[in-house]
Amino acid sequence: MTLRRNASVKYTPGEVMALIEGGKRAGWEFFFLGAELANFDDAERIGITSDRRSRVSKAGMGANFCTMSENVKDYMRDGRVSADRADKLEKGDDADDA
Repeated sequence: MTLRRNASVKYTPGEVMALIEGGKRAGWEFFFLGAELANFDDAERIGITSDRRSRVSKAGMGANFCTMSENVKDYMRDGRVSADRADKLEKGDDADDA
């Protein structure tokens, strides 16, 4: 057996979108955290809606990860993510790159 150092696979945005849609049909939830507003275009291309994406800044990273942790707890307890909790993710408009 030959070990490969990097066995990553490249997918097109359409292929990623199809994988995500399959996951959603199976009951999965998807959130997109990006460091730059340009990443939101990438999220849109793979089918991540605006209520499921957030810009992550150095200053807001801790708060976003706490919110994501609460999202996971909601999902494990109720089988869904609270819509108001998704709204608590830091939005790109007022995020800071500090």
